[in-house]
Amino acid sequence: MRRMMRAHGLDPDRMRQANVTLMRDVERVCTRCKSAGKCRRELDAGTALVHYHECCPNAATFDDLVSSAEVPTFP
Repeated sequence: MRRMMRAHGLDPDRMRQANVTLMRDVERVCTRCKSAGKCRRELDAGTALVHYHECCPNAATFDDLVSSAEVPTFP
């Protein structure tokens, strides 16, 4: 989850400080994911942002976070 957030330019630590409840939900969904291996391979290959909609149950959440001006990102 942290790696996918970073791939999107999101700072997981700052996100946790800003919205603990949202981060718990994202973590819960990620830990139950059936595509963790594919996610890991895509992240390792540097292709996660191209294919995450195919397998990531948090894809819509990550999309919303990236589009939100209120979300902590990396400087």
